[in-house]
Amino acid sequence: MTVWLVGRRSGGRRLGGDQLQIEESARFGRTMGYDVRVVTRASAVLPQTEDRVHLFNIQRSLDWGDLPERTLAAGARLLVSPLFHPLETYHREGRRGLGRLLAQV
Repeated sequence: MTVWLVGRRSGGRRLGGDQLQIEESARFGRTMGYDVRVVTRASAVLPQTEDRVHLFNIQRSLDWGDLPERTLAAGARLLVSPLFHPLETYHREGRRGLGRLLAQV
């Protein structure tokens, strides 16, 4: 079984709360022994039966294209998460430059 974690297109370049949530989920899934793939484009997901497809940040649903339909047609499970993260984690790990430095003080 593959766990697909699908985030926004700029996720690998611009950190934010949703990207932190994806990275934490990926770390946890890997420690549990799952094949976890983090992708930023719905077209990269090739769901198979028993896979899990996790869509993050429901405000960006247009980026998902037909992925929900493809997931269900393949017999995979679909999970949609709204944007959520502990603010302390974002301020500590998601900020850059001076903002990050000030958040650690």
